[in-house]
Amino acid sequence: MRLLSLHFLLIVSILFAAGCSRRPRAPRRPGVNAAAAGRAAIEMYDTDGDGKLDTTELERCPALLMALPLADTDGDGKLSADEIAARVEAWFAFGTIMMDAAPLVTLDGQPLEGAEVVFEPEEFLGEGFTECRGVTDASGQARVSGSDATYPGVYVGAYRVRISKVVDGQETLPARYNTESELGVEVAEDHGTELLDHLEFHLRSQ
Repeated sequence: MRLLSLHFLLIVSILFAAGCSRRPRAPRRPGVNAAAAGRAAIEMYDTDGDGKLDTTELERCPALLMALPLADTDGDGKLSADEIAARVEAWFAFGTIMMDAAPLVTLDGQPLEGAEVVFEPEEFLGEGFTECRGVTDASGQARVSGSDATYPGVYVGAYRVRISKVVDGQETLPARYNTESELGVEVAEDHGTELLDHLEFHLRSQ
C-alpha cells in the first residue's frame, strides 16, 4: 500500500474569479533568473571543464540528476547551461507554483517519527526560493510547508533534502542525510506519479 499522498496546488485564475474567498491571492512565483541559474549550476558542478554535466557530475546534485531524462533535449546524456535554464522555465509552464506533498521517511525499514525534513533550494537558483520544512509523524510522513502558511507545500524547483533527528542534543542520523546530505529531489508536475517514489527516503543507521 502506498503511504504517500500527493496533490497539486494549481494556480488557475478562474477559480478566484468564481469567488474562492478563502485564498485571496495566489502564491507568488519564486524570483529566479533561469539563464543565470544554468550558468551557476555548470560553474558549481562541472569538474572536468567541458561546459556540461554528465551523470557522474550530476551525482553531486541529485535534483538535477533526477531532471536529466526530461531536461536533456539533445539526447547526449549531459546537461548544458541552456538545458538547465530551459528546465527552470519548464517548472512553471503548467501554471503550477507549489505542490503539496508528504515525504515518507524510514530508518532501517521502519517509519521514522520526529525527524525534521528540510527542502533546501539548490544554491544555483539564487535567493528567490525559500526552504520548506516539516516533521515526520508516527507513520514517517511529514507535511512540508514554507514561509507562507496560507499555501502549505513546496515550490516547484530543485532541492537538497536534509533529514535530521536530534535526541538529547545529539544528531542521531548519519551526516550523509543532513549536514553532508546526499539527498535531493526535483519538484515538478511533469514527473507525474514518479515523484512519489522520489519523496520516499529510506535511510540506514549505518
